[in-house]
Amino acid sequence: MRGFWVSGMSVFRRAAVAAGLAMVVLLSACTHDPGRTAGGGQCCADAERQPRWLVAAVEPLAPVFGEIVGPITWRHGYLDDEAIQKRFVAGLQPLDVVVISSKGRLTGRLIPGLFQHATVYVGSERELRALGMWSHPSVVPHREAIRGGARFIEADRKGVHLSPPSAVLDTDRAVALRPRIATPGWRQRSIATLFGELGTGFDFNFDAGRADRLFCAELVCHAMPELRLPRDKVYGRDTIIPDRVVYEAARGNPRLRLVTYVAGDRSGIRTPGRTELLDDLLKAWPD
Repeated sequence: MRGFWVSGMSVFRRAAVAAGLAMVVLLSACTHDPGRTAGGGQCCADAERQPRWLVAAVEPLAPVFGEIVGPITWRHGYLDDEAIQKRFVAGLQPLDVVVISSKGRLTGRLIPGLFQHATVYVGSERELRALGMWSHPSVVPHREAIRGGARFIEADRKGVHLSPPSAVLDTDRAVALRPRIATPGWRQRSIATLFGELGTGFDFNFDAGRADRLFCAELVCHAMPELRLPRDKVYGRDTIIPDRVVYEAARGNPRLRLVTYVAGDRSGIRTPGRTELLDDLLKAWPD
């Protein structure tokens, strides 16, 4: 077990964990207006399952909960294999959005749905040079990290930071989505925005309406607003749900194309197609 539980925690922290558990389950639901999958079911259905007063009561404890529960894991991801990760990364291009599912983490079990986290591939030194961004002021301070293997920018409980493939892809499932944006110069602007956000704090309340802190999918939206990622109103706030983003891409979103889906379990690794991805999403949101 690579994670840990805090023994002898204070009464306040015990209460925070209990309340935070409730908050994650409540706030991470999806939308009132679900779409239909290939199997005729619903993705991201049944949003507001609990009273609003309860959500409002536990919300202030979200940061405490996130810091305690975030590190807890009981196994590596099924994609935690160097050869598998190299093949996956070899098929990526700068600014591909990679959405992951980690059921070996406690947060992956608590958050409803199939996918819980979104990251952005920013590329290697060679790729950043090809885009004319290697000497950009936002990139220069992070050259050594990139040369050391960092390829992704993500927002999690540690804030916005660079990560290597070995950290991002220590997961069970990964979907690569490729932006289709016609605006001239969007790649350079998006990369500059991503690097400029390094060090920004994490939004434990998953509120897409605040600008001082960012959660994972909100970082993607902030860097590439042209994608117009779907927002759902849940408990009075706008939020962005990873399952909804993947669902719309798999259905043929003209601005975000499905590139690859890799899924692992105890029996091995497979690369399902679009139809199976939609079915997997459906199974994660039963009626």
